[in-house]
Amino acid sequence: MKINLVLHSQKYEDFRWKDFSGLYIDECLTWRNHVDCLARKLAPIVGILYRFRSFKLPHRIKLNLYYSLFHPHITYLNVIWSVSATVNIKRIEILQRRALKHIYDLHPLTPTDLLYNITNVFSVGESARYCSAQYIHKTLLGDAHSNLVLTKINQMHNYSTRHREGIYIAPVSSVKYGLKSPL
Repeated sequence: MKINLVLHSQKYEDFRWKDFSGLYIDECLTWRNHVDCLARKLAPIVGILYRFRSFKLPHRIKLNLYYSLFHPHITYLNVIWSVSATVNIKRIEILQRRALKHIYDLHPLTPTDLLYNITNVFSVGESARYCSAQYIHKTLLGDAHSNLVLTKINQMHNYSTRHREGIYIAPVSSVKYGLKSPL
């Protein structure tokens, strides 16, 4: 598959992967390179949090370290790269779980659901779903730019249906009629 990428009126052709402001885009949009780079950045941070286990710091201070060192990396453009394969997302979630277990001095075999209940932190997948929901909400309110046309179903007609409170996403057409015509 050949991808023609145009970003800010600059054309990129025949690339294996490209860094665009911290988002690593590969030619097949698998996001594997982005997840690899992200894992390389996060692994040393997990090591730092492990070393802080020996210090008797309060959990809130260690959690502040997590939110300042680790969390920005997993939330930056996660709505885009979180559609990656489950294997890639699991790699980041494993690093996240290790970091949280180091912060709260939990046993390495602590169940994941218990971990997230104790810490009140979203997993990588939950964080992406939350950011997507926020974006859709802002788009519906008109506070965010979007190429999608989002319409509440109850604004389309007046009669009652099961999905009256749902959202309709109008199909976006990329066809530009008449641009290739000789006239």
